[in-house]
Amino acid sequence: MMCDICFVVPALQPKLKEESIGTLILAKKAIIEGFKAQIVRYWEAKTSPKNDYNSFKYNIINYIISKQPKVVSFYCRCEEYHICIDLAKEIKEKDETITILFGGPQAELVAKETIKKFSWVDYVLCSEGENTIVPILNFLTRNKAGKIQAKDIPGLTYRDKRGDVLQNNFPELLCDQYVREYQYYDLIESSILEKAKSVQIDVGRGCPFACTFCSTKTFWKRKFRLRSVDNILDEIEYVINTYGITDFDFKHDLFTANKRKVLDFCSALRKRKLSISWGCDSRLDTIDKNLIDIMCECGMNRIFFGVETGSERMQKLINKNLKLKSGVEVISHCITKGLHVTASFIYGFPEETEEDLSQTLKMIIELHNNGCNILTNMCHIMNGTDLYNRYGKSLVITENISYNKSIIAFEELYGLISSNRDIFPNFYDYPTELRKSMTYLDIYRFALLYCKIHMPEIHLFLQAHNYGSLDMYKMFCNANSDIITEGDIPSNGDPNKMISKMKRLPDLVYNQLIKNLVTLINGK
Repeated sequence: MMCDICFVVPALQPKLKEESIGTLILAKKAIIEGFKAQIVRYWEAKTSPKNDYNSFKYNIINYIISKQPKVVSFYCRCEEYHICIDLAKEIKEKDETITILFGGPQAELVAKETIKKFSWVDYVLCSEGENTIVPILNFLTRNKAGKIQAKDIPGLTYRDKRGDVLQNNFPELLCDQYVREYQYYDLIESSILEKAKSVQIDVGRGCPFACTFCSTKTFWKRKFRLRSVDNILDEIEYVINTYGITDFDFKHDLFTANKRKVLDFCSALRKRKLSISWGCDSRLDTIDKNLIDIMCECGMNRIFFGVETGSERMQKLINKNLKLKSGVEVISHCITKGLHVTASFIYGFPEETEEDLSQTLKMIIELHNNGCNILTNMCHIMNGTDLYNRYGKSLVITENISYNKSIIAFEELYGLISSNRDIFPNFYDYPTELRKSMTYLDIYRFALLYCKIHMPEIHLFLQAHNYGSLDMYKMFCNANSDIITEGDIPSNGDPNKMISKMKRLPDLVYNQLIKNLVTLINGK
């Protein structure tokens, strides 16, 4: 059966957390407007791109084409952008009548470069899709008389008849207190919803801050919006009544950016007497103990903070500007309230020194020991960031960058990636000896956490020897160089995969790692 548009989403598993909220919103809006729309997820190919990319590509392309789409639209994130480009090329070669449309954060950040370099990508649609999906579909599928022209579509990047790349003005972003008047859950397989324990809710967009490593400020223009509180609660009630799910992840770059709005939300939640649990993303200087207490009373049971660095100097250089002492107090209060707290750190900034990194490592270990969940990431320089503007031309790539070993189809599409630095900078490296030395940072902190729980006397010994220092980390690597080089210990890559692997390491391995460190210390 022919469809007007087939939305392709990089969902690897049939799980609710793998769904793209943005794509669901757009597909439902298209259907309401009378267009025939379908969503295709990667897992529907029956072959995982992680295990056999070529088989996956063959299966997913044939599956998409079997839908007989007029338009194939890819939701593009930086981790899978190379795959989107590769699949689009194959689809175009099989059926040149299909229009290829790109959207999503990565596509917007490199829209002009994409249209210029990849002839098989017909259009890139930028900005929020709620404002653009109907105009582009009218143009592509209901335009027999040719009255609608490409220049009439807001946010569209395209080629004119001469082959020049043009980009239309972007539409206004959704206003504060925006309302979505429809639900989209019928577009998700019922079996997925039946298994789900938590639901992601679009509660707003935009962060008003301007960190140098972050591209959010580029495509959201630093414009903070919170969706209408009543509209959010209507969706929550709908999910509870329809699916019996009472746990929610509030999707927002910075939910607590406006304290008054959060208090209004909590007040409205109380009035409706909804018994739910939920989590959100926050920032240490946009929340205080009183607000935390109120949010907890209204069901919040988890919270995420982007700390990034334990160095006051680096806080200024990356334009994060957190006051770390008061920030630690906020995290401590969250933990005493029983919240599951996650703090995220980035290391390997181009300007970072050993002293900066030592301060970050010390903070990471102290928070980890106090019950805070920690995520660490090597600094990757992304399109649309201040760091890219400064260092983009200095980036280099090799097939041996450890982070890229966790990227799907990196090896198969290395030629594409290595010849387009301006489109794939996140796969490139800004090589320094300091960055290279941090390969086993995560296994070190996990070993210390194991030591605290299972080897308390040795843990006190290591504390006395300043185990939160970079020097001690280096000693750990030296003491365990034989184990590390055997390849049994995971090096830094995708943080979620890293943590999963390290949690599965046998106790015997952790025990040996720590004992080797102690032996080296005593030998000194």
